[in-house]
Amino acid sequence: MSKKEHKSEEYLAINPFGKLPALTCGDVTVVRDHSCATHPMVVIITHTHTHTQFESGAILLYLAEIVGGADTAAKRAELAQWVLFANSTLVCFLENSMLVPSLLSSRCPPRCPPCSPTQYDALFQPSENTTLAKVMEPLDSILSKKTYLIGDALTAADIAVGSSLLYAQMFIKV
Repeated sequence: MSKKEHKSEEYLAINPFGKLPALTCGDVTVVRDHSCATHPMVVIITHTHTHTQFESGAILLYLAEIVGGADTAAKRAELAQWVLFANSTLVCFLENSMLVPSLLSSRCPPRCPPCSPTQYDALFQPSENTTLAKVMEPLDSILSKKTYLIGDALTAADIAVGSSLLYAQMFIKV
């Protein structure tokens, strides 16, 4: 990123917003060797046609579609539900936990319209509806009853939620 390769013309053709992540891959065929029930070997054969995808949630859903497992509309919707939860609801609560305290400590960030401390505090003070506990308590309750968010194996749902939580750990002091 320091070389700004994500702002190059070539990269902007993949992701017009110049953000990470992005994925470019060929058409894929997934072949499973079921000789080992606990760890089936997955062989991916690529072809020449390329496909590009950006946004982490879209990439996860795309890869989940390739690998399989979500073979009904209901299963795909459940998977999408958790990926969207991670990339919207969870991230919003995490950002509130990370950004609001730093904004409050510095008062007005750059490009913030001039405001009095009282107006500023009213705008950015966390409320009962924006605390991280509001989203972490139900998530903790769900995961206290099972290992994975969906079914009995790791899915894109676990990767989406887990990566959001891992990323947040870099910023939230526990």
